[in-house]
Amino acid sequence: MLLLCYDNNISLENLDNNTFPSIKGGKIPLEDVVDNAYYSKHRKRLREKNILFLDQIISGDKSHLLLWKEILIKAYVPISSQRKEAKWYTDIRNFITTDSIHLNRSISHLFGARVDNAEEARSYDIIKKNRSLIAFYNLQFNSVVIEKIQGIDETQRPVIKHFHIDMSQCTDTHTYIYQYMEYGCVANAALSTRSPCTFSADWEYLVPLLTESQFTSIQSKNLIEFNIFDIFDFAKKKYDIIQRALTQNHVISSQLQDNIILEFLDSSTSRNDLLTIQRTLAPFDNNNYYIFEFYTDGSLIELGTKQCSISCAFAQISDLFDIPHVKY
Repeated sequence: MLLLCYDNNISLENLDNNTFPSIKGGKIPLEDVVDNAYYSKHRKRLREKNILFLDQIISGDKSHLLLWKEILIKAYVPISSQRKEAKWYTDIRNFITTDSIHLNRSISHLFGARVDNAEEARSYDIIKKNRSLIAFYNLQFNSVVIEKIQGIDETQRPVIKHFHIDMSQCTDTHTYIYQYMEYGCVANAALSTRSPCTFSADWEYLVPLLTESQFTSIQSKNLIEFNIFDIFDFAKKKYDIIQRALTQNHVISSQLQDNIILEFLDSSTSRNDLLTIQRTLAPFDNNNYYIFEFYTDGSLIELGTKQCSISCAFAQISDLFDIPHVKY
């Protein structure tokens, strides 16, 4: 991993300070499946997108190349990325697919047994309150639910209009959705008598798929350019990450089962950012690191006002050399 970062002129300092989620690593470097001409041509652009591994651009079941719109919703891909397919993406299809979608047998065999390579998708921006088409994971049915945001209620929970998925009309490249107009939606126990089906959800779990304008332009066709199984992977990963942040006791109060961030802070973008920092800096499955620590000199800015704030930093201590790495 270190050599790969070095070869691509990526410093660990830049990753830590400016990129989240940082590159998690992968099994197959892209340079192992393309020729020198491709890698020399697209290396700079791939580095800008933080894409170094084949794992990052293929489906969770290792059967097909992710669609372009699916790559754009990954959390670490810059939001300003172009909407039409990039040249690096169209070119790599010639190397790794048989029909521009499914992976060559020689490529899929590189991975062997299935491993989880689904990555965190971009989060819904509750501040902008965009009326996006979104997806989220439903634990009760172990399924993905697709909705269109209608607005934000007084508790800062998005109010969403439910769209059903017709699996019989879904393809490898498109998902068929339609608005559910009948009564008695089984996925909406709280408001099952309403038509059309609408309900509210926690915004932290939402995966934005299309902006309101993008969805409006294609709504009449009932088709969105996403693979339904890839949407499921993204939504399930988002759910798992949030649940892990809610249940892991990295930072605890006097009640050992309570997360101090959740106990003392109301739902907000700032609280979500703190949970993000918490799960990034305190991975219990990494034996090389201790729990992260919080540092401050105690200075208060604008003391006695509603804008009062405090300067602080989070540090992760290396178990190998006991050298603090300030990451936030």
